[in-house]
Amino acid sequence: MQHEISDNLVIDSGELGTLGVAIGGKILYGKGVAAEVAYIKDVQNDLVKIFGTTVGLQVLRGIAGSPKGKMYIMPYIPDYQADLGRCNAFASEPSWDVEGFFDYEADFWGDNIILRYTHSDWSAGSECATTGPGSRPEEILLHEMIHGLRNLYGVSNTRPLGGWMANYDNEEEFYAILLTNIYMSERGQIRMRADHHGFTSLSKPEFFLNNPGIFDLVSKLYQQQPALCANIATVECDFNPLRGFAERTYEAIGSFIRAKMDPSGGIEAQRRTSR
Repeated sequence: MQHEISDNLVIDSGELGTLGVAIGGKILYGKGVAAEVAYIKDVQNDLVKIFGTTVGLQVLRGIAGSPKGKMYIMPYIPDYQADLGRCNAFASEPSWDVEGFFDYEADFWGDNIILRYTHSDWSAGSECATTGPGSRPEEILLHEMIHGLRNLYGVSNTRPLGGWMANYDNEEEFYAILLTNIYMSERGQIRMRADHHGFTSLSKPEFFLNNPGIFDLVSKLYQQQPALCANIATVECDFNPLRGFAERTYEAIGSFIRAKMDPSGGIEAQRRTSR
């Protein structure tokens, strides 16, 4: 289908156009229509990669079903670099000092999210490019989309994490890294991102869920976004703590039920012998 980007730019976005995600701004600091088209094409190609996985599809469907507003994917512009650095991306509510210059300013009324991201910042040959896990352009974009998704659903909480988890910085970075890692594993990658301080590899990912702190955070994510978690848990890949959590939880529940129904020594039998 045709998807209107701004007053004078329309692209054929196909299925992506139905998912409530708008791409691009009206101007790119005077770089012209060619730069706008290139930006939109890059982001659209990233979204196609994301859309081709179960994890990405569930994130995009979540955005489509947002109870609040839309998510606008727009360039990471120089206005932010003085405070946030040259190599960055983020998702937040609109900054009226910056976003106000767009002609479609009226679209920013309400509970919308602005996602600032530029594909070329993270592509090969750029000063921000690296080979670490989680650093590919579409992985950076998905990471920020997860932030935006949780903001749209009102469950975002930047509660700091301490101790050995301090390098995740806060709960939101943990969840964005967790879900992006599952996406990467679904695509066949072996190395997972360790934390929010760079793009180093996670040590011993097979034991990731064994830590009580991580198990509790995954449990909290299930409570906040049960449908998202349940659907992503169906993905069979090497790294999927949501699937591991579901299997362990259901196994524990099943054991409890079996013990309760077992006449040869389960809970009910124990109650009878104690009377």
